[in-house]
Amino acid sequence: MRAEAGEDQIPPVRKGCRGRGPRIPDGETVTGIVHAHYLIGADGKVSEVKVTGNGTALALKAIQRYIASCTYV
Repeated sequence: MRAEAGEDQIPPVRKGCRGRGPRIPDGETVTGIVHAHYLIGADGKVSEVKVTGNGTALALKAIQRYIASCTYV
């Protein structure tokens, strides 16, 4: 079941992520705005991460992996 945080819901709070941020490989770049869309399950785990923006494929993949490593309460 999919739902978005509304007036009657409490938005999820990030509990933690692996590392301090995405590990973007040397020579890879990201510029401008990056959009990330993902689902947070009832267990707090992130799934179905999609990242788009002005960046190389490997840089965007690194951001995707980082977001997927996060958990929420």
